[in-house]
Amino acid sequence: MKQENPYVISEFTNPSGKIVFQLYARIDSKRFRKNFPTRAEAEAERQILGIQYLQETEMRVAATRLADAQLREAEAVFARVTGQPRSLSFYVDFALANYRAPVTQKLLAEAVTEFLVIKDHEREQDLLSDLPDDLFVAAPPLRLVAALRHIIEFCWARAVTSNYPPIHSSSRKCATLWDCI
Repeated sequence: MKQENPYVISEFTNPSGKIVFQLYARIDSKRFRKNFPTRAEAEAERQILGIQYLQETEMRVAATRLADAQLREAEAVFARVTGQPRSLSFYVDFALANYRAPVTQKLLAEAVTEFLVIKDHEREQDLLSDLPDDLFVAAPPLRLVAALRHIIEFCWARAVTSNYPPIHSSSRKCATLWDCI
């Protein structure tokens, strides 16, 4: 990304001994130098040349109430949405309508361990009959994958039976989570 204004003003002593203010820039390996008797004249020319430089690039100068950090974030989000089928407003509206902050923060390893302890206890009491044996007898890495799959399926089943609207993938209705992935 190009800097905002490549022109720099410096105090310079001519070979004749006269002090001048030199406007200097190096743009695309081309050097620009111009001397001015006063700093005010040099600054005025710097602003004019800076605006011309920005107009030649893809940047536009516009007045905004956004802070610099907000402006950078907005530009980054627009860059991410470019080429998507919907507008940024659609995605923001969707996120505002559907996002819910988690009630508690928990590491995945802790959640899986807690889930497995609960399911082991339920299985011992014969409350569970439809969970496959791979969840309980698999090696630890495979057990984690199996547990995650069952957690996702369990949550999907609860979401489907609750009052949430049906989820559509393309133009078809998803009967199960795995149909939508």
